[in-house]
Amino acid sequence: MIVVTSLAPCFSRRDKDGREIGEAYRNACLASWRQISNQIYTVNAAKETLEVRDVKRLSVCRDASKETGRPLPYLQDIVDAALSRDGERILIVNGDIYLRDPGALLAARPGVAVISKRIDVDDLNSTGKVHFHGYDAFAVHRQDLAGLVCGGIFGAPWYDHYLPMRLLERGVEVKVVHVASHLRHPLNWSWPLWERLGWQFAQTVPGLLPPFWRFRRVFRRAKGPRVLHDLSRRSYTYIDGGSGQDTCVTQRLPGSGEAAAE
Repeated sequence: MIVVTSLAPCFSRRDKDGREIGEAYRNACLASWRQISNQIYTVNAAKETLEVRDVKRLSVCRDASKETGRPLPYLQDIVDAALSRDGERILIVNGDIYLRDPGALLAARPGVAVISKRIDVDDLNSTGKVHFHGYDAFAVHRQDLAGLVCGGIFGAPWYDHYLPMRLLERGVEVKVVHVASHLRHPLNWSWPLWERLGWQFAQTVPGLLPPFWRFRRVFRRAKGPRVLHDLSRRSYTYIDGGSGQDTCVTQRLPGSGEAAAE
């Protein structure tokens, strides 16, 4: 298995007492990945300066600075970079994730992907709480990623919807596990960004997901975050395997002038 991520050049985390532990926490994350792979790659914008021991850098020419204010890589570039390396199984993982059971991700095989929910923790010794809204590790076989066209900005809101959705569209089974510990920290994105990227994701949904076919006209006209919160919840539920059938929602959506179920 190879591991592909995007590490931030300047990384800071604090423990529950406010002490800086960024370097120690990152080293712990890397050590957990090395339990299943000795090939770790970080995808970063060419303009970034980054050097991490035993991590190989893959530079990309474009980044999402204009959209997010940070030089985050696009998810498509992460996928393409992973496919450019040798390795049958590929783990795409957020740079601040500690794998509490890395072996669970080795179950990925042709036709079966294993993805992990985030578990928010105060320290790596705590049990933590599974975060409904968020996947942070994606183990996929090379043949299921080949030729994949995927939207999203790696590390930005909504990116974690795209890859599982595209895999499901291809008929890949997606298994969800809970092995990705994530040290709590202040939000590094804004709600306006969340909403903007959410509407971008919404435009891809009708062609991807059966339960959303009823919302095509609503998505074109509805305003406000309420629709997006509902979309996010439905998307995560679908990926988790709890809503594979066409569902009918009767509540009125803001700005639509019509019920969602037509």
